[in-house]
Amino acid sequence: MPIPASRFALAALDRMAEQRVRDGWILRHSGFRGLADIGARIPPA
Repeated sequence: MPIPASRFALAALDRMAEQRVRDGWILRHSGFRGLADIGARIPPA
């Protein structure tokens, strides 16, 4: 594989991994925030 092509492939994989990490972080945080919102909204039994 020519070097420019492999460098492009590595850059694409990097971007994909970065996006996946960002999505996971956002999902995790919005999930926690959602649980906290639900806990705050529901009065303690």
